[in-house]
Amino acid sequence: MMKKTLWDDKLEPKQNNQVNGINEPRENNENTEPIEIEKEIVNEELKYNDKEIMNKINFKKYTWLEDIKEFSNIIWPNNVDETPVILVIFTEEECNKILELLPTIYHHEFKVPGKPSLKRFVVGFDTEGHIPYSIQISTKTVSAVIYIKAIGKLTEPLKQLLNEKLTIKAGVGIKNDFESIEQINKELKCNSALDVACLSFRNGLTKNYLTLDILAIDLLRSEKYKFNRVYQTHPKTKDEWIKFTLERLHQHKYAAIDAWLGLKLAETLYLNLKNESSFYDWSKNNLTGNFKYKDKNNQNNKSDFIIKFDENNNYNYFPNNNNNNKTSTNNVNNNNNNNIFKKEISEEKKLNYEKANNHEHEKKLKQIKQGSRRPFV
Repeated sequence: MMKKTLWDDKLEPKQNNQVNGINEPRENNENTEPIEIEKEIVNEELKYNDKEIMNKINFKKYTWLEDIKEFSNIIWPNNVDETPVILVIFTEEECNKILELLPTIYHHEFKVPGKPSLKRFVVGFDTEGHIPYSIQISTKTVSAVIYIKAIGKLTEPLKQLLNEKLTIKAGVGIKNDFESIEQINKELKCNSALDVACLSFRNGLTKNYLTLDILAIDLLRSEKYKFNRVYQTHPKTKDEWIKFTLERLHQHKYAAIDAWLGLKLAETLYLNLKNESSFYDWSKNNLTGNFKYKDKNNQNNKSDFIIKFDENNNYNYFPNNNNNNKTSTNNVNNNNNNNIFKKEISEEKKLNYEKANNHEHEKKLKQIKQGSRRPFV
């Protein structure tokens, strides 16, 4: 069992980056970026395109995985039923390719009758960075970490997926992620959020808004992927940053698993709270709209980042390489630590983890499914 850390950093006040010896993930688009210390927590060795592991996968069972063999950077899992195949994407071509494959993958995974719909499907969703440098999109067996910082823009198919109202994005803090993406593309409107933490509360399963890690431990008996980190000055040029980031395999898995857990949680809620509808229809009927989690302890923790756009109105992740930038003073959440609330919220977190490890909400969910307990009670 991997060690537990505190709440998902996007949904709580930032603490000192060292907690119980574990550094929380962060990229603040200023001077620091995380690198892994693999020996302290993570025992597994991750490799790209490991043929030995790949050859153990039953491609007759998972026929759709044949279509992803040609991607450049694949982290194959030892068991596809337990963790997804992870695609690490740095190019526009591969970004568009996985988006093209999503409908077919979803169609096979959920055994949807008829032909695959190009729009009507559900994905797990997450981002990394207050100014997002990656977007994670996951199915049940494939999770893609798309480094938009390396691509330099949101590709047209990616913008279409984000904007598409029929394509549902499941996870925790989805509306917050949408807003972080919209700040780097002023013309984009992201749609169709399915916030599983909000949905759990709305159905009377939880008494407050819980984080991804708490829900995963409780309802899935699983955890966010953990590894130890330190922070160092990150490369300033695009080529150096890509080379630096490519080697961070545990960071890729951390990001990919978060999106994957979002979809797994949505499916778990569906299987226990559902009526006779399909997973897609149930998800569409339970969209959480403009719901946004607001941290009462972090309301005033904002500052102005200077957001620079290039001549094509794309956010410029490497402004030092190009002086032809437009400047905007949009408010972006700062990464400053807020230690005022450290003692105040630590007991709440401790209690939430205690309840999660006792699987209190899982027991309640099973009672709802069995009919011995009604939702909203």
